[in-house]
Amino acid sequence: MDRHQVRRDVLKPVLSSQFSVSASASWALPFRPLRCLISGMRLRWRLILPSCGLLLFAILTYQSIAENRAFHNSRYVWWSALRLDSDPLNRHSATRTANACPDKAQNCIPVEPIDFWIDPGWVTKCFLLVGVGAFLGTAGIVSGLARLDVSEITSFFVSMPFLTVAWFYFIGWMFDRWHGKRERT
Repeated sequence: MDRHQVRRDVLKPVLSSQFSVSASASWALPFRPLRCLISGMRLRWRLILPSCGLLLFAILTYQSIAENRAFHNSRYVWWSALRLDSDPLNRHSATRTANACPDKAQNCIPVEPIDFWIDPGWVTKCFLLVGVGAFLGTAGIVSGLARLDVSEITSFFVSMPFLTVAWFYFIGWMFDRWHGKRERT
């Protein structure tokens, strides 16, 4: 009898057990590749990626809100380098107070800044690149609701988390599907 034949006969009851270590463990059968130590414990990207995307969006939002406090502007909010307008149709500009003139100087017109130069950073750029589908969907929603005089700030912060989760779930589902097909062959 061959030595490998005896080893397979000895391991046959262990491999058929439901609660045992899977047959692909490298110490049990050295001629099979190591896939997963316990059967059924595959990594589910469609659950991990949306969580990571939402967490990254929350971190970037926290950072943007902290930076916006330095601007002291009541109309605009900058999320990274995106300017969001609280009054897109300019209907409430008379009630809004602009930045005050220094020392009540004569011939001074208070003006709100239109643009700031903001460098989003590499983390935000990567997030924008990977989440391009969520941002395109959010841009459509924000611009559509802005025509109805809905605040861009509100529509952005309501729609972006949902679309981020949906987009990263789609990417994770595609990766799981591709990985499952590759594993079957």
